[in-house]
Amino acid sequence: MTQIADLPKGSSQRGPKQGGASKRDIVTRSPLRVSSVTESTSAIGTVAASAAAPAASEAETPASLVRISGLYKSYGVTPVLRGVDLTIHTGALTAVLGPSGSGKTTMLRLLAGFERADRGRIELGDRTVDNARNAVPPEKRRIGYVPQDGALFPHLTVRDNVGFGLPRALRKSGRIEELLELTDLAGMAGRYPHQLSGGQQQRVALARALAPRPDLVLLDEPFSALDAALRATVRAEVLSILRATACTAVLVTHDQDEALSMADRIAVLREGRVVQHGTARELYDTPADPQLACFLGEANLLDATLTPRGADLGPLGLLAVLPECGAGCGESGSDKGGATALIRPEQFAVDVCDDKAAADSARAGIPGLVERCDYYGHDTMLTVRPQGKSADNVRPLPEKLLVRLPAGGQLSAGTLVKLTVRSPIAVWRAQEVPAAA
Repeated sequence: MTQIADLPKGSSQRGPKQGGASKRDIVTRSPLRVSSVTESTSAIGTVAASAAAPAASEAETPASLVRISGLYKSYGVTPVLRGVDLTIHTGALTAVLGPSGSGKTTMLRLLAGFERADRGRIELGDRTVDNARNAVPPEKRRIGYVPQDGALFPHLTVRDNVGFGLPRALRKSGRIEELLELTDLAGMAGRYPHQLSGGQQQRVALARALAPRPDLVLLDEPFSALDAALRATVRAEVLSILRATACTAVLVTHDQDEALSMADRIAVLREGRVVQHGTARELYDTPADPQLACFLGEANLLDATLTPRGADLGPLGLLAVLPECGAGCGESGSDKGGATALIRPEQFAVDVCDDKAAADSARAGIPGLVERCDYYGHDTMLTVRPQGKSADNVRPLPEKLLVRLPAGGQLSAGTLVKLTVRSPIAVWRAQEVPAAA
């Protein structure tokens, strides 16, 4: 029996965080210049003109602490947001993650002031900017916004689009050139939007939003149009700029890897509500429910029985339970109860078996047959079909299990293996698992 090298749990989740915030550049701050998401060119021009003159009273406004309470929004008879509660701390990058139609972009538009709330309250710093009765206009919220479609000015060059929200004095400070270099647009400064590809246009919009160093930056899937080779670099550079300028930022995305790798905290929206809000590790290791577990990454869901000593998974043995799982998880009390256990693919340890006798040995674990091997370079994903049946028929085994191997680990279809689990694991009590999950 040959042991396959272990893949540490969570090794594929997140890269190392960027360095801490550096000393903020000494720049006279002006009121917000919104970065082009109003409905027409003339409206955008009005926003910028009204915000062009620096105001001494606003220069001392503290960086935003965003508080959203009981936020509702409907379009006609269709509800989109159904009571969103969310707090975003100063200087943090928060990702709002969810599938299409979950309300992510609507929430961002409410934050920016492009839509009015039906009910609820939005506070930025010490100001209430929307309470469903009164709302502060977008140009006075000190917010930069990057829309999905770029919304560039067709009559302005790349350089002029990037510098549109800056006062004249700062347009010659080198800030525009810095952002052009960052977004790989330095050689295109004199071009017009129609002379750019879709990805280049989106990079111009991103640079323009960051140019005024606003207190709050809203990014509505800004990296989706970038080339794959450039995307990771731009993400890292944008994150570095946000840290250096001490900006609070909200990133809307449907890309789980993007949210897990970039954000300080992640808020997951489902059907207009925040399902869970926490760090990437909290959400990945201890998701609020099985549906969220599957949304955030590959997941194996197995029936288990909770006991005073942990979760009994039958042939996989008695496994320790994470104490910080959150709602529905944790060590059980004195009574046994049904539960659903989460095992991430990287939690499996794999032993290659020479023959069926070795696979069927009495040692704890599930014998299985490799049906498929998907090689990705940085890791390998196996699809394993468990062999045999659960002894008690109370905890039936799933038809297939997903198993992740580290780089270099590769097994051919038809290989006999034995799977064991590295605990602790997350579980949900049966009564707390939503029926839809």
